[in-house]
Amino acid sequence: MRSLFIALCLSICAITLSACWNQLELTDWGFVQAAAIDQTEGGQIRLTSQIYKPGGSSTPSMESTRGASFVDIISENPTVFGASRDATNNLGRKLQWSHMRVLLISEEIAAHRNIGDLLDFFTRSHEPRGTTAIMITHGPSSSYLSMRPLIESTIGQQLKSIEQLAQDQSGKTMEVTLTDLSVLANGPSTTTVIPYVNKSNDTQELAKVTGMAIINFPKGTMSGFIPSHKTPYLLMLMNKYKGGFLNLPCKKSVDDDFESSDSFQISKLHTQIKPSVKDQELFLNIILDVEGNVGELSCSQILTEKDINRFTARVEQLLKKQLSDMLLLLQKEKADIIGIGTMLHRWHRELWKKWEPDWQQHFADSTFSIEAHVQLMNSGVNAGKPFTTNKK
Repeated sequence: MRSLFIALCLSICAITLSACWNQLELTDWGFVQAAAIDQTEGGQIRLTSQIYKPGGSSTPSMESTRGASFVDIISENPTVFGASRDATNNLGRKLQWSHMRVLLISEEIAAHRNIGDLLDFFTRSHEPRGTTAIMITHGPSSSYLSMRPLIESTIGQQLKSIEQLAQDQSGKTMEVTLTDLSVLANGPSTTTVIPYVNKSNDTQELAKVTGMAIINFPKGTMSGFIPSHKTPYLLMLMNKYKGGFLNLPCKKSVDDDFESSDSFQISKLHTQIKPSVKDQELFLNIILDVEGNVGELSCSQILTEKDINRFTARVEQLLKKQLSDMLLLLQKEKADIIGIGTMLHRWHRELWKKWEPDWQQHFADSTFSIEAHVQLMNSGVNAGKPFTTNKK
């Protein structure tokens, strides 16, 4: 009797769980791979949705017979929600957002409109993933979706991969997701950066990350720009630097036709920022602990302890110079991207309440000191000698 009851319960569960909970079949969905938001001349939102095309192929040799693996649908409406629903009129399917890899926002609309208003739909709906990458584009963002990906199936997946690997390998950008912006927009320190994408001017049109756009909440507009060659030092100050390298310029002699450099590969970096207040003035003590290996030797050798000390001193000198320039740039932009306001909010509540209304100016007026401690872990298989050992 008990076995019969268990079998009956399992049968009921199997029948109920096999049903479609929202009464929609796969053929009713249009799965969005990437999306782009621009602004029309009339001030409306132009939403471009890149939809996966069943039966298509991303392989060039098969495109003539099967077609591309995606199709772009453009819809215009005063709201993102309205534009997403209007896309159904052209596609004949309901947009499904759970597979979206990247959301592109044009610089034009980001400079004049609160991006929080543009992102509200994606955080309010249960479909979009919090890991969706957010990027600002130079020029119309929709034009990037029509670009041919180099190796991935879609340009959305390629941009997502570029963002992730560039932070890990070169430190030239930082991964910023929908969840990251949602949390930061409601925090005490409301200035952040978003990857900035541009097109290369080479013979082959490529999309590349060329820096970071500065976004200030609650206004939510783009207020400045950090070039890619300075981005690694911003990540260091934020203690979000995962890996990369430094080029150490060599002294140029009269006979040299070009500038040569040694290279230092950073394997581990930790940053401490200790804010302190004296006589109503903010002081920042910044300490970096760095470990790394020799990446390339062009004008140096590392055979003795003296050689090692000389090499690490060059790294420390370069770090202190570049980090100082980065902080001065942030103070000029009045952009507390490195989270000093958050630290004061945690540890100096009363002072933060007093300074919060004019925090940007207090940050710009602060003074700082920088310490860098570099440890060389490995010189490579050449035992600290350059490839050509008889260089003068």
